Amino acid sequence: MARLLVYDAYENKVYTYSSLNENDPMPYSTGTTLTVREFRGRSNSPVLWTTIAAMEAWNLTRRKYGRGIPVGYAFRRIWEGGHGTRSQHYAGVSFDVGQSLTRTARTAIYCWAVARHFGGKFLLRIEDTDMGRYVDGAVEIIYRTLRDCGLDYDEGPDVGGDYGPYVQSERKDIYLKYARRLVEQGDAYYCFCTKERLEEMHDKGATKYDKHCLHLPKEEVERRIAAGEPYVIRQRIPKDGTTTLVKDTDYTVSCTDTYVGPATLTITGKGNYTGTNTANFNIVAAEQTPTFTTPVDLAKGGHMLDLRDFVSGAKGNVTFTIASGTAATLSGHTLTSTGITGAVTIKVSITANDVNGDSTPEYNAYTGRKS
Repeated sequence: MARLLVYDAYENKVYTYSSLNENDPMPYSTGTTLTVREFRGRSNSPVLWTTIAAMEAWNLTRRKYGRGIPVGYAFRRIWEGGHGTRSQHYAGVSFDVGQSLTRTARTAIYCWAVARHFGGKFLLRIEDTDMGRYVDGAVEIIYRTLRDCGLDYDEGPDVGGDYGPYVQSERKDIYLKYARRLVEQGDAYYCFCTKERLEEMHDKGATKYDKHCLHLPKEEVERRIAAGEPYVIRQRIPKDGTTTLVKDTDYTVSCTDTYVGPATLTITGKGNYTGTNTANFNIVAAEQTPTFTTPVDLAKGGHMLDLRDFVSGAKGNVTFTIASGTAATLSGHTLTSTGITGAVTIKVSITANDVNGDSTPEYNAYTGRKS
């Protein structure tokens, strides 16, 4: 039997499968398209390793290329330790949809497969706004690569569509319209800092822009723009303020199943928020806070009261004793008057209560007196 470790990059966890037979399907693979034996290949290692992302990509590959695709086409196998097939076996670490493809091509395959699977559209847009890194002929390479991979796109620069233009540099007027609107709203500002100044900041250890141009007078901004001085528009990010997160939408809360004793509260980001925060604390037993109703006066000679009727909110067993006074006698919870006039003080005792039966009471014992 193989021991399989599967890494979940989405949750940053490793799941262990300890008793898989060689003919069992690999976890997260579709149906029986990939068995443990096929995944193992020639390795005799008792420990195998892969990732959920690799298995999901395997499923996409099978749907794209059919059942005839060999496992080695989708997975590279890496042996560590220099002992050949007896060393620990890592498979799926270097997943590749066709090992000769580039990262860009693999990304395009994933996007194309998701769009086709969910009935969406696959759009091609050329990112050419960073002209300092623009390479002549790169667009033609993109077209050729997509054709070679058999990836047909529904909209793009050379096929048109409803959401053009599909070349970023041709969309500048669209973006500038909304960027200026952000400036007018106070949510963005013009920045005239030179490349040299920004590089100097970086060389001195700065990790973010110092908002040097944030508070420039409006007249100066207009003058510098009119003079043709180069600028960028930066989003105005507030330093202060609060954000209200919604439970189960932005985060989840869990707590260890503890009644009394050490406990851990865990808050985990969800959706647009990631990360986990934990807090350790100690849960102590609660004090009982029973309430008492003042008994009515007892008539002389034989009048009785059930004292349980005058106590509420007890969490444990209630017992009564006479603390002082001879005007009544007590039997269990029944108070009986004698022929003597006077006051009687009752001692009320409530036992501790272990709600869940773990020998650690959740409610402390209580003792009090009532006349």
